[in-house]
Amino acid sequence: MKIEANADEGVFYPVRVVDVDMDNGLTVEYEDNWRPVEVLPFEKCRLLVSEKKEPSKVGASVEALIKGSKTPKDVKGGEGWRLVTVAEIKVYTFFKIFIQLL
Repeated sequence: MKIEANADEGVFYPVRVVDVDMDNGLTVEYEDNWRPVEVLPFEKCRLLVSEKKEPSKVGASVEALIKGSKTPKDVKGGEGWRLVTVAEIKVYTFFKIFIQLL
């Protein structure tokens, strides 16, 4: 089962569950150990669910995978999923987005 954790203000990172504490949440470790093992409440964790949906129009809110070297200065760590807004859709490429910082 694949789990993601929201450890940084809306960015979801892939994690491995180390322990489950019904009172405190999940103890998780991050891929490549780029962040220390920590306990997160259940509401900050989610199952990774794969749905292929293409944005229907410019301005649509979608989740996009933001990779390490292309992240803005305010996003720390490795790659993670973040809520973004579609800025442009091109016919021969997928689509361009700009990050909607919340």
